[in-house]
Amino acid sequence: MFRGSVPTVLRDAPFSGLYLWLFEPLKAWLLAHGVGRDAATVAGGLVAGAVASYMTQPFDVIKTRVQVQTGSAAQSTWRILAESFQV
Repeated sequence: MFRGSVPTVLRDAPFSGLYLWLFEPLKAWLLAHGVGRDAATVAGGLVAGAVASYMTQPFDVIKTRVQVQTGSAAQSTWRILAESFQV
């Protein structure tokens, strides 16, 4: 039931931080450049969400790998993380 909870937090915390960090300045910039309030909110949310999603995508892959593991061959989040970033 809790498989994938650690990688989910590792993905969601940075995503939310990036989203909030980008959204308000983007919305303010759009408003300052004459874009309507509703359009600035939608566009700011779209761009902030896309950038945050792109930046946290590797953690989403790790979360998915942890969640689909079965049996005794299941690896820890940290092992999958280390193997994912090997060069």
